[in-house]
Parts: sequence; C-alpha cells; structure tokens
Amino acid sequence: MHRILWFDEQVRYGKYPNSGHLSERFEISVRQACRDIEYLTNTLGAPLVYSAKRRGYHYEDRTYVLPALLLTADDVRTMQELIVHLEQTAAVFGVSRFSDGAIGVLRRIIAQLAPDDEG
Repeated sequence: MHRILWFDEQVRYGKYPNSGHLSERFEISVRQACRDIEYLTNTLGAPLVYSAKRRGYHYEDRTYVLPALLLTADDVRTMQELIVHLEQTAAVFGVSRFSDGAIGVLRRIIAQLAPDDEG
C-alpha cells in the first residue's frame, strides 16, 4: 500500500509518475510497478490517464481520493443495513434525490473496499 500512496502523492503534486519511476523508487520490477498502477485503476477506481507528452500519469478527475482503508467488516455491514433502510424508506415515501444518491454512494464505497461483499 505504501507504493500506492506514494504514486497517488506524485500524481497529486503534478509530477506525472510512471511505472519506471515507481520501479526505481521502490526497487521493484517494472512489471510489478505496472501491476500496482493497474491495481490503482482497476481495483481502487483511480481515474488515471497517461500523458504521452509528459510520459506519466495524472488524474482525469482531480477530486478523486483513495478509498479510506480503515473501515472494518462491521462498518461495511452497517453501510449495507443503511442501504436497506434507505431503500425501504424510499419505497414508502417515494424515491428522493437524496436517498437515491446516498444509496449510490454507499454502494460505490462498498464495491471499492470490499468487492467480494457487494450486496
């Protein structure tokens, strides 16, 4: 995770890091560095875009933040229960933009932090 955090920091500071930089900084293979970048985009949902001009990555959406990895399994279950509650409330009172949006946000958080526990 320390490599991911370092890479994210470099992107945020506009340093356009790439797999070579990651490989050199942490003394890992370029192949492993590529896997780390793939993890960042595919699993953590980072909107990384490669700039050929700058030979490195930047965020397409500058508001992106790495998911908080400090949630417990109980926290995820609580969010799932909250989704059920919001869905039931919306069914009784009608769907509101708030409940619909909140449900979507909670589902995305759960999907990023616990992709095998979606529900």
